[in-house]
Amino acid sequence: MSRFFFITTYDNVSGGMISSILNAHPNIYCSHTPHDIFMHDEYSFKQYSSDDFLDNYIIENSISNSQFHGNSQKYTAYDLQHYILLEKTKHPLKKFNLTINPKLRINFLIKSWLDIHGNAIAVLDAIEKRFLVLNENKQNLSIKRQLIDINAHIQTYIEKEKIDCHAAEQKIFLYALARVISQDIVDLSISTKNISLEKLIEDNSYFNDFLYDLTGSAIISSDLNVFQAECKKMAQMISEIDKPWEFWQEKLLHKYTSLHLETMYFSHVNKPLVTFYKELGYDITSDKSFLPLYSKLISIQLNSNRPAQLTIYFDNIEEMTDDLNLVEVLVNIDDDDTAMHETLAREIPLRKFTIKYLTTPRPKSFCDLWEPINKLLTITDPAAYFLLNISDEMLFATKGWDTILKKYVGIFPDGIFRLRASRNKFRNYFDRWECSFAQDSIPITTKKWIDIGGNWNPCFGPDSFQQLVAFYLAKEAQFSGVNLLREVPIIDIKFHGDIPSVGISEEKSWKHNRDHIFAMQICQSYEMQLEAKRRAILLKAHISMNARQIESFTLKDDAHKKILQILVDNTLVTELTYKLPYLPISISNQFRKLRFYAYFGAGKDYKRSYIKGFAGYLKAKYLFFVNVHRLINEYRVNFRKAHER
Repeated sequence: MSRFFFITTYDNVSGGMISSILNAHPNIYCSHTPHDIFMHDEYSFKQYSSDDFLDNYIIENSISNSQFHGNSQKYTAYDLQHYILLEKTKHPLKKFNLTINPKLRINFLIKSWLDIHGNAIAVLDAIEKRFLVLNENKQNLSIKRQLIDINAHIQTYIEKEKIDCHAAEQKIFLYALARVISQDIVDLSISTKNISLEKLIEDNSYFNDFLYDLTGSAIISSDLNVFQAECKKMAQMISEIDKPWEFWQEKLLHKYTSLHLETMYFSHVNKPLVTFYKELGYDITSDKSFLPLYSKLISIQLNSNRPAQLTIYFDNIEEMTDDLNLVEVLVNIDDDDTAMHETLAREIPLRKFTIKYLTTPRPKSFCDLWEPINKLLTITDPAAYFLLNISDEMLFATKGWDTILKKYVGIFPDGIFRLRASRNKFRNYFDRWECSFAQDSIPITTKKWIDIGGNWNPCFGPDSFQQLVAFYLAKEAQFSGVNLLREVPIIDIKFHGDIPSVGISEEKSWKHNRDHIFAMQICQSYEMQLEAKRRAILLKAHISMNARQIESFTLKDDAHKKILQILVDNTLVTELTYKLPYLPISISNQFRKLRFYAYFGAGKDYKRSYIKGFAGYLKAKYLFFVNVHRLINEYRVNFRKAHER
């Protein structure tokens, strides 16, 4: 009995190429069914009357005495994924998805259409007639709707950007682009074995492995010359077809492969096509002109009042960074700090990276340091991609950290995400209070995230408040198939100094802890929680519109109703609420003071009663209760000594 295999491809050129190559094998017959991809709708998914349709097809196409049979084009991966499971196939079956560089496959499509219809005008006429039919029946199938929607979006974008695509050849390219995008977002997410056409033709060992997968035996050496001759002929065909593209074509391909496009697999599979292409070895973003543009990879922003430590920090950046031109450091200093003024005046001309600074009045306490950080945003390079707010104690421990950081640019094409690099990088948050004591203290945040919110923070501090924003954003996807968790733990960039308050005096440590509690309670207040939720909803709105490929929209904030309206062309698209319950937040904040540290770092292991717990809270927050506790202890010691006599 023959063993049957299916190879999924869509254009006559690649289908014919793979069939010709495989048919050089003495035991393989791979049929190739040439057809007009628009005139015959391969996405029809008709309701077949026979339960054995696939079996019948296999039998009908097993027309030779060859041991192995195949078909390179008839079915999509979606066909095979579902119909093979539905039907009782009587033949051993293998499935392969033939992958091709998307640029080359678009060229293949255009060539196959021209081969069938003769000239560009005839091709365009056939395509446009087919689209009229698809539009009339698009309710029948989600894939057809996807093709139509993507094509419509491309046409709208072309008009908006005023790209000249009036020639028939240019219009055909747009249809081919829409077809490739709509097909690949379906098939590349299927767990079928992928076979690269380019590697098949260029790499003998890869070709041998593929034949072994098909037949279970290695290629016969006497037949090698036949296959090599066939592959050489196909390589020549590829070189003739694979012509250079114009800039606007490259730009369109990059744009539409970088979008999060929803398919029938959404939200289980929610990755842009460029991710799948990279996994297959096709890096279509290698041209730097199409990468997300930034003049600075990162803008590091901090407060400092220690000249020696800041100099050490600058030394660390110069030692550990590969490309200093892509780094800027923004420093806030006290306006009366002469030593810091002199240090920066000396350091700026010496360093190869950008240094800028602001002066502000000396803060009254540690908890006032959040305000100058917001002001540093006013001197941030407008085209910086990442922002990082840390102290001058946190030194880079990874040589070439900036080169590593570059690979995270664009991991979410909408540019709304944070990278977590601190000791808390893998922590999950189950309660808002956790964001105030276990926040990620080294969050490498995209500038777009901060710009959408308006600034770093409305209270102390940037790390804990932004952790709350991320917390509320993630909660927006609760019970939903959509994932809004936009924090990515990274393990390949490490830092020294990620433990605060090491080596300071007991008195200073108490003051830091007291200030932290005061700041935390402001951050956990209803007003600040509401603001964190509002910013999370702003992020959600931008993520949503980017996912729907809507670039021009307006956000209207109704502060009274706590509702954010999204409008496109002055038409309301949807409303998002950022309401939070006042009483539960306020009451829980007060109630938790009775066992404060049980909710502020000690967790379930905290054993103190409500009375002792509240006493510990008072002692941590107010110096008066520290002194009362000291006097009580002194009285106990003196009382014990008096009775021992």
